[in-house]
Amino acid sequence: MNYDKTEIILPPTDHTHAPNTNEIEARKIMNNMRYKALNTTLNPRSIISSSQIAVTPAVSSLLPDYDTLRRNIQNIRRNLIFPEILPASASELVIPNEYQMTEAGDRFLFFDDSSIQNNRVIIFMSDSCSDILSTSKHIYFDGTFKTIPNIFYQMFSIHASKHDSIVPYEYILMEKKNLEAYRLA
Repeated sequence: MNYDKTEIILPPTDHTHAPNTNEIEARKIMNNMRYKALNTTLNPRSIISSSQIAVTPAVSSLLPDYDTLRRNIQNIRRNLIFPEILPASASELVIPNEYQMTEAGDRFLFFDDSSIQNNRVIIFMSDSCSDILSTSKHIYFDGTFKTIPNIFYQMFSIHASKHDSIVPYEYILMEKKNLEAYRLA
């Protein structure tokens, strides 16, 4: 055994085959997509289609399928925007100031009492959205359990009518699904 890695076990050899040009081209395409994901605001579909112009079937067969490419682009961008490690619990979540306000400078983080142990409720809603909800004749509720960070149990949203459409006006992240959490919401 060569545990200290001081002895060369196999001497270097000359390559006996030509480089696989299709694999090289597939890598170039993947690198091009990564570059575009990091440096442009193009949507994933545009990045994928523009990167695969004039690709031969042989090279195309070496590339991942469309859904995998789309997820790769989304992951690249998510890691660029959110490089931090996600918190292990809702109580560890710190909401940066830029996510507490709207682009217009209005309050967006409507309620957050992190002192409530293991029952954190966070409400995102602007004051103008609160006014709309309070004057709406009909409001609608929706809850989802699958598309939220695992530190929360449920995302609850409240919607109202606007110009013949139903529009979400309030987003509520709930660590638990219990009466106290619903009262806070």
